[in-house]
Amino acid sequence: MLTRQEIHPLKNELRHYPSRTVKVFKSTHLDRILRKHIHETEADRNRKEFSCEQWIKSLFLMQIQRFEAVRPFVRQLEQNKAWQGICGFRGNVPTQGQYSRRIPDQRIQEVLVRTFSTYQRLIPMKQNKLPNTPSRAQLTLLQHGYYPFRIDCTSLKLSAGRYPYASWGYVASEKKTFPSARIHIIQEGVHGFIVDYGPSGGHEHESPIAEVLLNETEEITSWLVANSIIDRPRPFVVFDRGYWKTDRFRGLDSRQWGWSIPWKRKTLVGVQMEILDFSCEENSPIEVLVWGSNTEKPWRRIIGRPDLSHDGIWDVLTNDLLLPPSVVLQLQKERWEIETFFQWLKQHTTIKRPLGKSWMCFVTHCLLVTLLHIILFYSLPWFPPMAKLSYFVTGEPALFQP
Repeated sequence: MLTRQEIHPLKNELRHYPSRTVKVFKSTHLDRILRKHIHETEADRNRKEFSCEQWIKSLFLMQIQRFEAVRPFVRQLEQNKAWQGICGFRGNVPTQGQYSRRIPDQRIQEVLVRTFSTYQRLIPMKQNKLPNTPSRAQLTLLQHGYYPFRIDCTSLKLSAGRYPYASWGYVASEKKTFPSARIHIIQEGVHGFIVDYGPSGGHEHESPIAEVLLNETEEITSWLVANSIIDRPRPFVVFDRGYWKTDRFRGLDSRQWGWSIPWKRKTLVGVQMEILDFSCEENSPIEVLVWGSNTEKPWRRIIGRPDLSHDGIWDVLTNDLLLPPSVVLQLQKERWEIETFFQWLKQHTTIKRPLGKSWMCFVTHCLLVTLLHIILFYSLPWFPPMAKLSYFVTGEPALFQP
C-alpha cells in the first residue's frame, strides 16, 4: 500500500470524525495515564479555571488537526462543540494568550515526559497487535541475542527572526549552514517506533546528544524482552558515519552492546591497528580484523554488497565477530528507514512549524509530536511508519493484522 493511501485512513480516523478521536484516546488509556501523572506532579494544585489535563488534550487535538498557529485553533475550538468535549472544556475555552503562556509550562512538559515513558512500556505488551515481520537480517540478529536500534538526527530549518533560539548549523545533505534546530532520535529497529529523542540547537553536533540518548536507552532493555525471541537481548545500534567516536564504541564494547557504522576516511587516525585478512570465497564480502588501542578484542571491517543483485559496495565496521557479514551489511542498509521516518514526520506533522517562539515552546512541541506518534502507534496497527518491514526480503509490502 502506498504511503499516501495509508495516510488517508489516518485522516479519516482522527481528523474528520471527532468522535473517533475520543475513541482513540480512550482506547489508549490516555485519560487514565494523564490523571495519574498529573496527580503525581501536583500540576492542578493551584489551578483556577482550566486543568492541566484539558490543556494537554487540546494541545494534542491541535497537532492532530495540524494547526501551525494558536489563533486559528482557538477560533475553531470556540465554534466546535465536539472539540470542546474532546478537550474537556465546559462553556468557556482558553484564549490565545492563555495558550501562549501554557505551552512552555514546565509542569505540562513533565506530565508529557511521564506519559511518553508509560506508552514506551505499554507497547511491548501488545505482542499480538504489533506487526511481527522482522526482515531476514533482523531475524538473524535476534537469533544471535541482539535487538536492533537506529540513531540519527534531522535538522529543522527555522526563521531566525521568528524563533530566536534557531542557531546556525551545518547540514550535510545540503552541504551548507542555516538557522535551525535539531531532533535526535533513537528508533526501535524492528517495528520502527520512537524509543528516545532529544531536541537541540542547530549548532550542536550529533555526538554529545547521542551519548545522552544511548545512556537512557539502557533503561528500556528490560521491557524489550517482551518482544524478543530470546530471554535477555542486548542492543545492537546501527549508526550513521557522522557518529564515529572511538571512546563511545569502546564504552559500548564494555557494556556488551553490538554496533555497526560505515567506514570512512580518517575513521581511526591515531589508533594503532593490526589488520589480518580473513579467507573468503569468490563474490563473498571481504573481512579484516582491526585491532584498536586499549580494546579487549578486535573490531571487524566488512566490505561487500548486501545484495548481489546491486552494484553498491558497502564498507562497515562492527564489534561483532560472529554475525554473518551479509547480515551486518544489510542492517546498515536498512538504517535508511530512520531517514524515511524523518521524511514522514516533516510531511505529516507540524514539527517544522513550532507553536511558540521560545526554546521551551519548541521542547513542548517536540514532546507533543513524538508522544502523539507513539500513541497512534499503540492504537492503530496500520499506522504508516510500520508498513515498511519485510520489504527488503520479499519486495512486497507486509500484511498486518488490525
